[in-house]
Amino acid sequence: MFLCSRASNVSGAILAMRALVERVGEHWDEYVGAFEVAMARSALVFSAVDEQVTPGSVLMMCVVSAIDGFASVDLRNKWRAAHLRAVTIDDMRRVFDTYVRRLVDPQVPAIHVVLTPPGTQLEPELGSFSRRSLNEI
Repeated sequence: MFLCSRASNVSGAILAMRALVERVGEHWDEYVGAFEVAMARSALVFSAVDEQVTPGSVLMMCVVSAIDGFASVDLRNKWRAAHLRAVTIDDMRRVFDTYVRRLVDPQVPAIHVVLTPPGTQLEPELGSFSRRSLNEI
């Protein structure tokens, strides 16, 4: 999922994301190496720890862990860490080619939800959109 909730120019943010995905696809080795994989792992670990900083979020993680079939949050965290360590650059390339590229390919049918202030103009390069207000949905 690509979120650009802080973008002042939604069209520009989406077009920039599309251009970045195309560049990464063409020059994978220049963008993705051991350092980037380590940084991605660190970001995911930080996110997992950040999910457990308040009593409410700890309770939520207990529920999520139980639903996922783990006896405790600690076991879920250990399982997640082991699987994160097992991810290779080749795995990331396969996922990038299979899923990420499809998100920005105008030839692949997709549903995009773009929430913008009323009157926002979207660039024609983004494709055609059906415009509805929240009361119509």
